[in-house]
Amino acid sequence: MAATSSGIIVASHKEEIFSNPLYEVIRSEYQSQLKADMSAGKAVLIVLPSTSVLEKLTKPVYSTKKFLESHILQSAHVPGLFCTVRGNAVEIRGDRIIPTFSVSSNRSSSASIIQTENIYDLGHSFKVVVVDRSLCGDEIHKEGENTKSKSDVVHSVQSGGGPSEFLSHSAMIETDFFEKLKKLKNTYILCPGLESHFANRIRELATQTANQLIRYLPAPVPSFQLVQADIERVAYATLHGHLFPHIAQTVGENETLVKNCADKSVVRLDHVLREAQAPEEILLNLKTILPFVEGIVVPEINKMNEAITPQQKINYLVLVSEKLTSIYREIKIKEVSADHLLAGMLIAIVCANLQKGNVHVPHMGMFLSVHPELSVEKGSFAATTFQSCVEFLSRAVLA
Repeated sequence: MAATSSGIIVASHKEEIFSNPLYEVIRSEYQSQLKADMSAGKAVLIVLPSTSVLEKLTKPVYSTKKFLESHILQSAHVPGLFCTVRGNAVEIRGDRIIPTFSVSSNRSSSASIIQTENIYDLGHSFKVVVVDRSLCGDEIHKEGENTKSKSDVVHSVQSGGGPSEFLSHSAMIETDFFEKLKKLKNTYILCPGLESHFANRIRELATQTANQLIRYLPAPVPSFQLVQADIERVAYATLHGHLFPHIAQTVGENETLVKNCADKSVVRLDHVLREAQAPEEILLNLKTILPFVEGIVVPEINKMNEAITPQQKINYLVLVSEKLTSIYREIKIKEVSADHLLAGMLIAIVCANLQKGNVHVPHMGMFLSVHPELSVEKGSFAATTFQSCVEFLSRAVLA
């Protein structure tokens, strides 16, 4: 360990963190926000492209708000998953950081972690990692502009974290939107049972922003519903670190659910399915179905467990239902009913050991509660099936 002239304690390292150009900008431009976050107990992780990487950019590029907020991460309360300040998902997998908010290509460019430091600064201890490239991928260039033409933007709603391609068409509206989200987070008191009211506020803000934004979008102009839905998705992603811990604390741990998810043996699953009155076809073919569920369906359940927005969770559950239907047809079950899907999802939840599945139910529920138009959609059916499974596993006393 070594102390700087200012008394700041840092670990010895290859690159001097306090000489890194981006860290200098963060300390000067974002210091008050960092102090506020850390004082509130938020776990902060700062990602610094190495000095050699930053030298290829200009200061007007890496000092932009977008660049800064892409490199300041907070825990997403899911192991290995973080959110940028705006709620965009970033995964840390081994020695790589994988951002999911690149809009310039169909795949995100991961960065290698070349240095990790625990430092003490701004009155707090936190972690800094040095990486071999910018987390913004190919979106930001020396000119400080996105080379993608606005007319080339594909009008599609992303399912999870990530920026809105629509909001990027008006910097003024985008800034106002995030300022209002910040005000909502700081002024609205979340109370158990009032999550739907918070969801209604989010929808109202997304609708208001979409009304302001639609006139600035280039032809072909997307539907209002598409723009509104995308902005609402961004709102949920941005507020995730504020909202999801509240839901988790409100719901708490269900000991019965934990116990029922802990054993995925065939005997145990057979017992679970018989108690749930699963169709006889499922019981007779359990040993045949199980490998398919573990290999094809469980990965989607795991993705749902790591998803940030309720929309994304619902989308993964739709995939679960579709893959279960395909499995049943593969083993010659001709009439796939709601009971078949419920039984298959029960198997998947237990095999995935989804002990905190009860937290996802109100998260999706608050979104669906303010979208009655979705009640007849397959997403609502998939979420209801999941809820039924979790409620059964949360109360069923299985010997």
